[in-house]
Amino acid sequence: MNELQIWKPICYNKQIWETANTAAFDRIAPSWMEYRKKLNEQEGEYAKFLQKLKYEHSVETGIIERLYDVDEVGVTVTLLKDGINSNFLQHENVENSEKVYGIIRDQYEAIDGIFRFIKNEREISTSFIKELHSVVTRSQDTTDAVTTTGELIKVPLLRGEYKKQENNPSRPDDGTVYKYCPPVQVSAQMDRLIEIHNQLADRKVHVIIRAAYFHHALTTIHPFQDGNGRITRLLTSLILIRDGYFPFSVKRAEREKYLKTLSQADENNVQPLLDFVSSTQIRAIDSALGFASIDNENLDSIIQALQNRLAEKEAQRIRAFDANRDEINTIILNCLKNMKVLLSQKLGYDIQLNSGGNVEQSHLSITHQMGIYATKFNYFMKRSMPYKWFKLSFSINERRFMIILFTHHFGQTDDAIAIGGVLETSIKEGARASTYTRKSKFGDFNIIPLEVPPFTLSLLPEINTSTKSDIQQHVERLALVGMAGIVAEV
Repeated sequence: MNELQIWKPICYNKQIWETANTAAFDRIAPSWMEYRKKLNEQEGEYAKFLQKLKYEHSVETGIIERLYDVDEVGVTVTLLKDGINSNFLQHENVENSEKVYGIIRDQYEAIDGIFRFIKNEREISTSFIKELHSVVTRSQDTTDAVTTTGELIKVPLLRGEYKKQENNPSRPDDGTVYKYCPPVQVSAQMDRLIEIHNQLADRKVHVIIRAAYFHHALTTIHPFQDGNGRITRLLTSLILIRDGYFPFSVKRAEREKYLKTLSQADENNVQPLLDFVSSTQIRAIDSALGFASIDNENLDSIIQALQNRLAEKEAQRIRAFDANRDEINTIILNCLKNMKVLLSQKLGYDIQLNSGGNVEQSHLSITHQMGIYATKFNYFMKRSMPYKWFKLSFSINERRFMIILFTHHFGQTDDAIAIGGVLETSIKEGARASTYTRKSKFGDFNIIPLEVPPFTLSLLPEINTSTKSDIQQHVERLALVGMAGIVAEV
């Protein structure tokens, strides 16, 4: 029987963790922190947004652990919208609905308790971690355990107590056993983990690094007989929320990727885990920047918000982010110039490169294409703010093809920008039109949003070398997907 030693005595390797890259998170985080300052007096919609995040965490964290399964399209969406309801679960014929309701309810109370814990300014301690475990496992009576002879048995679940038996799972395909921290070492290892966490916080180590390190270290200890994954994600959430960010929620479609990043961290390759933690926060930030921060039913709050916004406009004009936006557009244009030369040489076609924006009033209809892309990736595009478009175009067999990239502002703040793109193809005679089309004097065109999520960043920090490289890679990726779409059309 093969064994894989996951646990090693807890330590923190500064060279491994603090040389990792958090650039993707750092690009957009400043816009969120700036916008967050305005939410103190406007809690209505923000509170609803946080409530939705809590519901999402409560539902998905149990699915990740395969404690239950509920339909993502119907049941999950309703739970996120209307809250956790046992009658609804019964109505939707969810298997063991009462038990599922109890588990989801417990998980909601646990994540809600994290927010209260932070408000009370309590510090992470072993007693709090045990208390949290009692809450999240309240609806569970038993769990699996492995005897010293390797026999799998059911044992009573010790709520709020560290494990007393080994909990080393085996891989179903080849029987490899994952060896976590032995029960006799758990208490000392947990004390050491909290000590390291406090030291990192005192040194103000980057929040993504602190959260990812704590998450990985706790998974290697596996301190409880069951519920370790849920507890780990809750405590990771606590670290992130305390610094002004959001719960660490892993969606069901991300499960395999999530587990793979933990396995890579076992081998001291921590960058994928940092990237994954960052991605959960970027997703939440993008959503947070897009929600309306006023109560639509309160006229006074709407008027006050309008007055505040008008007062801010003059100050916004003198902000330094205009220069950053111009630099981003220059990076994209130069990248496409190089690409035009390369494609012209390789393909032998006359490839044209044009650009414009709403400042020049040169191509206002481009907002239609940008809107299609924004709809595809479910974010709010700000049409009133400056945007820029770039178009690579050429003809093959009398058909016109255009790869159109653009930069535009998004969300409720004025300092966040997105980079995306679409492919336009002239429609062949007799061919079926796609979902999105446009008519022009040159004929009818299909508009196909490129299957590359938007590259989002804040205009507040300076554009450094790392960000410039990331923008170039994103532009190349958009163009590559666009070319692949053309190949499929020809």
